[in-house]
Amino acid sequence: SEEEGAGGAAAAGVIPMTAEMEAQISENSATIVKKMSMLYGNFGFDVDSMKKVDEIIDRNRRTWIREGVAERQMGMFGSYLGEAIISEFGGRWADNYGVEIEEGFKVWPFIKVGKRIQNGIDEGSVASFFDVLSSKLEEFRDYEE
Repeated sequence: SEEEGAGGAAAAGVIPMTAEMEAQISENSATIVKKMSMLYGNFGFDVDSMKKVDEIIDRNRRTWIREGVAERQMGMFGSYLGEAIISEFGGRWADNYGVEIEEGFKVWPFIKVGKRIQNGIDEGSVASFFDVLSSKLEEFRDYEE
């Protein structure tokens, strides 16, 4: 049965996406958009807004790590990045907090943001990750045909 499959997957370390998790992600993303709009004015799901996310992360990441809130910030900004990806490219939230844009093409917004928080500018920017996604998706589609 489908339920057994889900249970078996959970036992293997898969975190299934639930409606409650999606609602929390949506709420987190809306909070980021609201707060960033207050700071920057025009803020949405575009590359210019992603550059502002990079600025905020780079300015605050050491404090977040020191104060033990880096994981919370990863959750907030990862939610925003995932919702931006879905808004721009389509797709849906998938297990293990991934975004499946098309079958076989998944991205991991929380991991991307977490690495940026941990590694700073040594990790590629959130903006470039978002910007490059369209060409990566095109390559994937061309390969699939």
